[in-house]
Amino acid sequence: MADLFISYARRDQPAIKVLSEALEAQGFSVWWDRELLGGDNFADDIERELISAKAVIVSWSEAGAKSRWVRDEAAIAADSGSLISLSLDGSRPPIGFRQFHCVDLTNWQGQQNEAIFKELIKAISTRLQRSSPADETPEQKQSPLTSKTMTQNVHGWQDESVFKDTQLQDINTNKIVAVLPFTNRSPQADDAFFADGVHDELLTQISKLASIQVISRTSVMGYKNATLSIPEIATQLGAAVILEGAVQRAGQRVRINVQLIDGKSDIHIWADTYDCELTPENIFDIQSDITREIAESLHAALSPEDEKLLSANAPTNNLTAYDAYLRGKQKMRSEAAGKQDFHAAIIEFDKAIAEDPDFAEPHANKARAYLTLFWFFGWDYKWVEKAKLSVERANILAPDSIESLLAQAYYYYWGKLDLLKAESVLNKILKLAPQNTEALACKSYVIRRNGRFRESITALNNAIRLDPMLIDLPMELAETYAAIGKFKQAYEMLQHVQRLAPAANFTAIVLGDVYHLAGQANKAFDGACIEVNDEDFVYFYRRAFHAFNTGDAQKINYALSTWPEAHQATPMFPETYQLYQAIACKLTGENEKAQRLLQEIKQRIDATEIAYPGGWIGETPYYPVTLPGLLGDIQGVRDAVEQFMLNAKPDKFGALYHYHAIATAFVDCQELDGALTYLEKLTDIYGPCCYSAISIMPQYKVLESEERFQTLKRNYEKWLIANPTSV
Repeated sequence: MADLFISYARRDQPAIKVLSEALEAQGFSVWWDRELLGGDNFADDIERELISAKAVIVSWSEAGAKSRWVRDEAAIAADSGSLISLSLDGSRPPIGFRQFHCVDLTNWQGQQNEAIFKELIKAISTRLQRSSPADETPEQKQSPLTSKTMTQNVHGWQDESVFKDTQLQDINTNKIVAVLPFTNRSPQADDAFFADGVHDELLTQISKLASIQVISRTSVMGYKNATLSIPEIATQLGAAVILEGAVQRAGQRVRINVQLIDGKSDIHIWADTYDCELTPENIFDIQSDITREIAESLHAALSPEDEKLLSANAPTNNLTAYDAYLRGKQKMRSEAAGKQDFHAAIIEFDKAIAEDPDFAEPHANKARAYLTLFWFFGWDYKWVEKAKLSVERANILAPDSIESLLAQAYYYYWGKLDLLKAESVLNKILKLAPQNTEALACKSYVIRRNGRFRESITALNNAIRLDPMLIDLPMELAETYAAIGKFKQAYEMLQHVQRLAPAANFTAIVLGDVYHLAGQANKAFDGACIEVNDEDFVYFYRRAFHAFNTGDAQKINYALSTWPEAHQATPMFPETYQLYQAIACKLTGENEKAQRLLQEIKQRIDATEIAYPGGWIGETPYYPVTLPGLLGDIQGVRDAVEQFMLNAKPDKFGALYHYHAIATAFVDCQELDGALTYLEKLTDIYGPCCYSAISIMPQYKVLESEERFQTLKRNYEKWLIANPTSV
């Protein structure tokens, strides 16, 4: 959210640029549409920034008074009480806006010490209810680069002392429980899925209680068959009590033994054995009873809402359907789950649905499996269409089920990138189950894409406290910290990631990306090259990307020559390896070979029904703007950008990739102003720290003599002075 939104007519853009720079020099954050290309539609961005700004400066002029956009924006600002009027050429505001005082800047040329500019600053400061920098004496005035009390500094980005993650959930550490994986004591080893399923469902039950904190499944699963003592496990997980359990299934009977143990003293607090007929209803009753006993032992009062949740009926009465559902969940939840595991899970969910078509949970988890195949295994939209049917069915059968709501949230997020709807569903889940780590984590990703980075960091930290062993959380936190220039915190998270999973695929990816954002090209490449257990398409194309940024022909050759054919493309991005070959040739001076490769790619793309099946989705290896840029086709680049802007959904985290791709394409076509516009857009979102990554990308070297590029560099240098502990 910026302090100021500037509304203006396109003809007045040069004057607005001078005004914006002067206001930023006074310590205000400013949002205005810097776009230079015709035909782009920023309606969604404009409306969002207009509504969220603390004050709206409407710049009247002969052109502004005739502009429908300026009039509409002025009306919204007047209604909200945020309007500040000024005249650029002496023109009076149109009828309907003349009751507002209008500052006349007709003869102002950008001098910040002029009385008329001070009048404008005073009007802004009054609106924002803050002291006026222009009215302070030099002795009184603190530099926005050194003040520890100012909320905003360069480009509106917060000072290190102000930007702290202070909104962590209050957690009573005496009411944290860790439920260790249940032991399978059944005669059949294959019945392990049942013990895992009972354990998983119990965790879901406990997570619904506001008065108890439960360590998430991912973290406790690491202690399956562990030889550590109870106090050691409790210390590592931060738990006050530990629940152990065992499940024995024989024919139509089931026996479940549980014991609750004090984490410090290793003394048993409570224990019980449940021996009953094996039915889904009995299993759910046992889980509810265990949850009540844990609450009582921890002196945690259960509200009427808690009792209502614990007394809910079992979702199915069909044991065969319940078995198939638990088998499907086990296949999806495996720590080493791959594409085939999710296909196998779908088969199990279909078996459950065949036995009980009204059992909502397998419909919901089938949708989750489809969406995972889409998001992590190639971005094929056919999985989204399949997921939609399952989400709709689950929602009809059990609209308030946690499983149904999670499927719905992921459908809106992964499948549709509808961030507002996804967040709304996630908020509903967290109201029903405040400790649901999955919902907390997913919400952090959603609001990060909305540009709410501080909230995202808070949500991730809350999730980590409940799931300290899940690698995804510190990994995503490292990327988020790095994106906003908090590199020190990002490095700390990297160390945590490496401790948890030193040879995981995404450890290499996040190492490379964090060092890239910090402007360390060689470290980014080295991090991307660590040996991992499960190499994939993303691992190899990100490694090549980081090689390009080193400018080292040897490293570039290594990245391409060791890229296995099996991982060179996906159905949605079939030209990845060939495009990266062409980029490498351009970087190493083999221009004729690059052009030959690019023409071959163009012929293949032109012959296909869908030129770019992956489109602009997510963080991917190339976009519809990449090939036209490499070919020097400026009209093709403009057309691709126009289509992107017409159809783009709000995704400020994706902008890290989209805007760099667009800027690079403009540079390739020698359209330097277009490239600078999109680099400036990045700094509008993330702040001056973006320059650290920009400075190491070889395609931007041609911009270094441009004044706008030098401004980015100067702002970065000021930011470094203001934030010395970030680096």
